[in-house]
Amino acid sequence: MLCRWNFHSIDHIIELCWKYECAMLNFELYQPFKNSNKSVRFTKWLKGKEYASNHVKTLVTCIETGCAAGIYGVAVTPDLNYWDCQRHQKVIGRHPQPIQAVIRSSEEMMNPFETCCKYIEW
Repeated sequence: MLCRWNFHSIDHIIELCWKYECAMLNFELYQPFKNSNKSVRFTKWLKGKEYASNHVKTLVTCIETGCAAGIYGVAVTPDLNYWDCQRHQKVIGRHPQPIQAVIRSSEEMMNPFETCCKYIEW
């Protein structure tokens, strides 16, 4: 996850991908759960991702396409609650409730800046 502490390491990470013949780099943005001096601005992350994508294949993230929390799956916590996403952490159900009963429809896609990215500056 890219943050202010490791932003300077992008070239080194790309070199490691080449060295170990990685097929894909998961270039994620550090998303704090409160105001934090560790996160980078969204626009700076996009520039870093574009730079990395010119050198190695990267995944498309939900930050770029729309929040799919609770649509394609859920996160199950040790206390058996269902979170819509491991980042957003909104409880949407509890075991033994069937997961199919809590999954939302794809029409309910959300803006990531209203969910897990709400503390990231543009």
